[in-house]
Formats: sequence, structure tokens, C-alpha cells
Amino acid sequence: MKKTTALTVTVLAIATLVGTSVAKSAGFFAQAPTPSVAQAKPSWENSKLVHKLPTVANYAKFSSNGLLLVCNGEQGKAIQLWDVRKGELLSSIKADDTTSFGDVAISPDGQFVASIVYSEIDKSIAVGLWNSKTGEPIWKKPIFTNSAEFRSPKDSGENFPASIISSLEFSPNGQSIASSARKYFGSENPQIQLWDVATGEKRFVLKSNIKSLRRMSFSPDSQVLASLGSNESILKGGTYHWQGLIQLWNPNTGQLLHTLKEKDQLLPQSMAFSPDGRTLTSLSKDAIYEAHLRTWDVKTGGTVRTVSASVDRTDDQLSLSPDAKTYLVAGQVAGSRIINVEIRKEWPLRGFDVSSGASTGLFSLDGQMLAVPTVAGIPIWQASGN
Repeated sequence: MKKTTALTVTVLAIATLVGTSVAKSAGFFAQAPTPSVAQAKPSWENSKLVHKLPTVANYAKFSSNGLLLVCNGEQGKAIQLWDVRKGELLSSIKADDTTSFGDVAISPDGQFVASIVYSEIDKSIAVGLWNSKTGEPIWKKPIFTNSAEFRSPKDSGENFPASIISSLEFSPNGQSIASSARKYFGSENPQIQLWDVATGEKRFVLKSNIKSLRRMSFSPDSQVLASLGSNESILKGGTYHWQGLIQLWNPNTGQLLHTLKEKDQLLPQSMAFSPDGRTLTSLSKDAIYEAHLRTWDVKTGGTVRTVSASVDRTDDQLSLSPDAKTYLVAGQVAGSRIINVEIRKEWPLRGFDVSSGASTGLFSLDGQMLAVPTVAGIPIWQASGN
């Protein structure tokens, strides 16, 4: 594999936190078991704030077993790897003055970390891959160069985070990376790139018609890639019209399988595949009060069921747990809550206010942990369990 130009790397400590053991002869983490959602049902009635990681990020991901958290810390200037149990920083890959990081991901076996990379020198957006243990660069591949899709905080006159959005996901089998990067609004290039992890080869470019593509997710068997977002248009009289969309792709062929359309003005915010990959549940909300969980049949693209979700009109953050029944909502009036639609219960999220200055929350794969990147650190909560 061809190495990229080295960035500043600080390796503080790497414990055997991902996979089952460390392959000492190779110096890498051993292959972890195929991730699956745990059978134990977490309870958020007596959740506990276990850490507030002292870093500012707007993207983060849990490792498959929930023991590590990777983020674009230091206001997007470092790829940081944290020990979730201890709240300790394990390693940091730092960018130079002209480079910043967008969305991040960690491979299922914990061997690699990846990030969207923004460079002010040539206005480029790229995907980079590093060894998570040593910080050694593996490869870096361009998405755009001299691109109108590039906006740094300096260009936009804004503080972190800049009004750009990116999405990055490893497939559960560890063989592929899906990437997408563009302006937050009005992107004319809603493309998805599929990369081979071993070689850095671009396998496919999926030309989505989702104008504001915001999130992606692989099915547990890595055979389907879902992309979530919306299309915006201006009607006569200057009224905005939104159409929420989810597209399902075959990552092995690049074929578009289905385009799932939400009701007008309902925008999908988060989604989760079932453990068997047969269904996909999305959490959607309109600009006022209406919100619901809609479960789709992955094979046919049809609706299986729709369940009303409880929200306040000020809630601008909705994050769905992998169990497809529990979700985080947060807003200026009603505050931060965890809601379970199956048992119709709601619990306040105590210990840290994420109703403002926060990015989208994320649950661990087993639904037992919740992290929310904010401008004041990354709080991490643990469910109480049964």
C-alpha cells in the first residue's frame, strides 16, 4: 500500500480493546467477530453520564464492541481514539495548519481509522486511511480537487464546525469504505464513493439524486448500503418544499436497488438496519410536530409499519438506536430525552445539556452507550441495563 504524506502522530497507549486479541507478530488488532446487536435490552431510566471527553468534535463513531470512540477532535484538527471505559485518549493523528478532518470511522477489527480530509492548499476533499495502533498513513485518495464543494471555516466566516457535511462508513465485513462529502446545503455533487480498504482503489461512484445527502449505513451482512437525505426545491412564492429520501444500493455492483420516499415535508434524520438486514427503520420529523418511525422492507422497498414518534417542535436532533425502538431527541424547550416507542416511556438525559451546540448523537452497536459530540466536549452515557 502506498503511504501518504505523514501527519503529526501521537500514540499515547493502545490497549487490547477491539477484537479478541492482538496479533503480536503482525502488530495489528486481530479480526473481531462479526458485529451483532446484543440481546440484552438496555434501559435508559437510570442512565449514567460516565465521561465527558475534553475535545471538540462534530463527528464520532463507536468501535464494533463499544470499547473505543474515534472522533475528529480538536475542532477537526485531529483524529482521536478514546478508551470509552476509562475516558482516556489513546492516540491522536494531528493535521497541519492547512488541513482538517470531517467524518471519521473505525474498521470492525479495529485495525484502521479513516477520515474525510479537507485541504486548503488545493481546495481538495479526500479519504484517508491510517493504522489505528501506530498512526501510520496507509493511503489517501481524492474525492474532489479544486472543488466548489470545499468550504473551510475561514472561507465561510464561521467557527467550527464549518457548514460542510461528510459521511464515512466501513462495511461490517471490513472490506469497503463508503464516503460522501459536500456542502451542507445545495450540493450539486451528491456522489457516494466506494473504496477497497486493502488497496485504496475506487470501486464505484454512486450518483445519488439526493441533493442533501447526510448519512449512510451498511446492512449487517455488508450487502446493502443505505444513503439518507432530502431534496429541497423552491415553489412559487418562495416557499420551500422538502422531500425526504433513502436510497438502497448494492455495494458489490453499484446498482440502485430502491428509492424510499417519505411523506412531503418529513425528513429522515437517522436510520437503523435490523440484525438480519431484512428491514430498515428510519426516524423522520417535519418542521413542526409530526414525527414517526417507518420500517421498510429492504428487498421490496415497501413499508412494513409506521409508528408515531414523540417530539417537540424545537427538537432539532433525532438519533435512532440500533434496536429501532429507542431514540434521542433534544431541543431548546423540551431538553434532551431518551424515548422508547415500544413501551411508550420517556426519560430525561441528565448530567450534560446537549440541547444546543451539539451534533447528531450516536449509540453503540449494542445500544448500551450514547455519545453526543458538542462544542463543550463529548459526553458519554451508559444505559442501566435490565
